[in-house]
Amino acid sequence: MIMELIAVGDAFGFPVECGYSGKIDGFVSFEVGDFSIKAGEYSDDTQLTLSIARSIWEGKFHPEYFAYIELPLWIYYQRGAGKSTLRAAFNLISPRIQWYSNYYPGYEDAGGDGAAMRISPLVLIHRDLEGLVKDVVRSTIITHGNPIALVGSLALATAQFSSREEIKDLKRAISDAFDIAKDFIEEDEIMKSWKRGLKEDYVDGFVENEMVFFGFFEKMKDFQDYSSWCKHVGEYKNPGMAMSSVLCAIFIFEKFKDNPFEGLLRAASEKGTDTDTIASMAAGIFGFYLKEMLEELKNLADQVQDAEYIASLEKDITERGGRPREAKREDVRRYAAELEGALKDGRLPEAPHPVFGRLEIKGRVHRYILTESEEGQTLFFKTLTR
Repeated sequence: MIMELIAVGDAFGFPVECGYSGKIDGFVSFEVGDFSIKAGEYSDDTQLTLSIARSIWEGKFHPEYFAYIELPLWIYYQRGAGKSTLRAAFNLISPRIQWYSNYYPGYEDAGGDGAAMRISPLVLIHRDLEGLVKDVVRSTIITHGNPIALVGSLALATAQFSSREEIKDLKRAISDAFDIAKDFIEEDEIMKSWKRGLKEDYVDGFVENEMVFFGFFEKMKDFQDYSSWCKHVGEYKNPGMAMSSVLCAIFIFEKFKDNPFEGLLRAASEKGTDTDTIASMAAGIFGFYLKEMLEELKNLADQVQDAEYIASLEKDITERGGRPREAKREDVRRYAAELEGALKDGRLPEAPHPVFGRLEIKGRVHRYILTESEEGQTLFFKTLTR
């Protein structure tokens, strides 16, 4: 139910991020140009969360699979992707690039929330903070090289972890997570290799942003109005930055613990912020916090796009440790080339998709081919015809 609830928050905020100006009191539809969103459809936030979940088997996160298989193919069905994650994904098509050395142009400036928004499956599989922190670091550096991104990812993961484990002192837990991350980056051999490829001292930058984060965190108790908080942390100025977005998600959780539904609507309605991401991240914290799912949230979770598939994937990783995936990196490059050629002709390749298998075409929505995977995930492929 955690990942379904994340999809609910995402679906609440997705139309607003794309320009919808009406009232959000549930799922709404929105259309602009040749891009349309039906009520309950989710964005790249949930797509990447599902990608991380598929990168888990035997109870372990496999960064190689996420980096070499999931991300390069996600390019072609993404909905609302951030620039940094897209650049990272394009770079990973090259067989020379390793997941821990994906230094695309702008990598060290990438401090957006694209890494933080996808971490909930990692929380689902970890019962100890140290293991969680290490996987969050691995996941984050694949796409984002600015310390702000890791501060946000770790803070959100720890907030979700603390909600489930009923840890009262969230500040202390986040501080512990930051310390574990710094030690891991300094001591792990792969992390040492990654750090040598950076121009700036990563740990020094991390410490600076850690101090900024806690400076904001300490002030949270003094705010009651969400708009004022968004302004204070800089979310209006730079919407979608990892630190401000995560601070906004934590604020929503803290102020709306007794009414999660209203909290998610509030986050999704705040124009000028990264509405879908903040709402989905807050939904994740609520999901780990609630011991019983509230009826109104359960009803929405049942109605969100691909609800059955999302539920089955979460059950798979939590109860069985996930299912091994067979795709190889060379399969991805070959299929991507075939896919690009096919999309220019307004069609899809006949060969099975390396991640999704046979794709069933359900119809066309403007320039998009609407398909469904064998397991039940909805995918939109944009044709390249003129």
